Amino acid sequence: MRDLNRKREYQREYNKRRRLDLVFRERERFYNMETHYLAQRKYNKSHPEVTRKADKHWRLNHPIEHQQKNRRRYSLRNGLGYTCLNLPFPESHGHHINKEIVIYIPKYLHKSISHNLKTGYNMEKINKISLEWFLKGEV
Repeated sequence: MRDLNRKREYQREYNKRRRLDLVFRERERFYNMETHYLAQRKYNKSHPEVTRKADKHWRLNHPIEHQQKNRRRYSLRNGLGYTCLNLPFPESHGHHINKEIVIYIPKYLHKSISHNLKTGYNMEKINKISLEWFLKGEV
């Protein structure tokens, strides 16, 4: 009976120390995010095949999020913003009303008028049509 009590007491102490250690490690990770980030980058550079495999796995399991990231990345690379007025839907194209605001409109509507945001060619026409479509609420 004494041995059993001793084991239980030891287990309680061990669990307390372990919980404190886990809390401490979590707190340290939070306060040292920069160090954690640098260590992760170093690991990714030294293990490119593992990183590629993990990225591919994520892309295959999260196709919608991957597509949204690509859209955002493309916009930012071209010096455009990415503030969306509505959500993308099947057979939609993102149309930049100006350099910051994006509205998702049907593909046929977006392709109906050739336009260029950088030169301003036909932007008034396409913006008028796309905003009319948006305000009607057709999806």
